[in-house]
Amino acid sequence: MRRRLTFGILLLAAFSLAVTTTAGKPAAPKPQNIPVTVALADRDVDRIQSDGLETYINGTDGVTAVIVPLGNLQLKAGTLRTFWLDFQGCVDLGSCSPPSFVADFRQGYMTTSCATPLPTMELGAFQDCNLNVHFTADQLGWFIRFGENEGTMPATVTHNQDGSWTIDVPSDGVALLQSYPLKGRVTWTDHGHFYMPVNLTVTLLP
Repeated sequence: MRRRLTFGILLLAAFSLAVTTTAGKPAAPKPQNIPVTVALADRDVDRIQSDGLETYINGTDGVTAVIVPLGNLQLKAGTLRTFWLDFQGCVDLGSCSPPSFVADFRQGYMTTSCATPLPTMELGAFQDCNLNVHFTADQLGWFIRFGENEGTMPATVTHNQDGSWTIDVPSDGVALLQSYPLKGRVTWTDHGHFYMPVNLTVTLLP
């Protein structure tokens, strides 16, 4: 009887030690956003340009510019900065129905969707990625979509030797414009294909 009691006490002590050790183990650190700056090239051919106020810097003027834990870019202009959007480049004339403003400065955000996370790309490597630009107008939400839909061109993302990334859609780059209602059931409406060249450089904040 004494042996059984001793064994039971030892087993309980071992279990208590295991629970204490597990409870005291620090949790794995939560993946963090990587802050960056984003500079749009504003080439003459570009139909998506900056607001002319220079680089978008994470944490400055309400801008959010980060590489999220999954490795994609997220750029939000905030309430003080905007993007210049120009929808005069309809691919098939007569088949496009752009927003009422046609060309204007709009608040919004840009995101990439890449197979390889940006931080793990080898220096000098490049890949094709989906690129989305979101904004609101005419009481609708709008998406300019590159690479995700048939008939569109993906953006080419290059990891430069200086540790920055270039995201480029050339002058013949085609995007699909879609809208959805801001209230009620989300239903997508296609508004045609547009030439929407854009070029931006993403750089890690020091």
